[in-house]
Amino acid sequence: MRILGLQPIPFGGQALIVMAVHALLTTLAERSLTVSQFVAEEPDFQPFVNAVDLGGQVLVVALAFIFWILGWRRAFRRTILVYLVLTTLSLLTDCSDLVSTLTERTADTAGALDLLWDTALTWAFNVLTFTVWYWFLDQGGPDRRRSAEPGPPDLAFPQQTSDLKGWENWTPGLLDYLFVAFNTSTAFSPTDTVVLSRSAKVLCMLQASISLVIIAMLAARVVNTLQ
Repeated sequence: MRILGLQPIPFGGQALIVMAVHALLTTLAERSLTVSQFVAEEPDFQPFVNAVDLGGQVLVVALAFIFWILGWRRAFRRTILVYLVLTTLSLLTDCSDLVSTLTERTADTAGALDLLWDTALTWAFNVLTFTVWYWFLDQGGPDRRRSAEPGPPDLAFPQQTSDLKGWENWTPGLLDYLFVAFNTSTAFSPTDTVVLSRSAKVLCMLQASISLVIIAMLAARVVNTLQ
């Protein structure tokens, strides 16, 4: 990863930047969901829940930063894994809340637009979260992918499986994994990318299932309400 043409950022720095940006975007998305007004049993208690959620994310990112500074590579990578698991559980919770509150929403245009807004935010949350999963998982992570001894590939891109002139030393970057995640959420498959490892297959199935629920059930409800 390069910024403004400068020297490549080390893996630790890349991971911290990716985690911080992901945490910021997903937190903003979750705070913007209108579904909270239907699932919050105690409205006065909701700010405390939000603070605990945000504090947990800040704590994990802070721990990752400390482990990186100390050079504790294994602890650093495990902290990233914990962060991804927690954000995936949060995504599943948001998706469940959307489905469980379908019957509680109003059938007017305002209610349909609110549901459409929540659907779009949850779908984007899905894409961003699995982008980081694929980026962190494939070939042992971005540090090993560019090393002399990369790990076995979890995803095979066309540039890696075909003899294309000018792409001999190509390695995937964050944008390539965003492309895979975007395709999996829209086409329910990674399209031109081959999924090789069992871990990657589980992630693709989970992401496609979440997207199927969002698009097939929620979007259809919005269309029916608007008609």
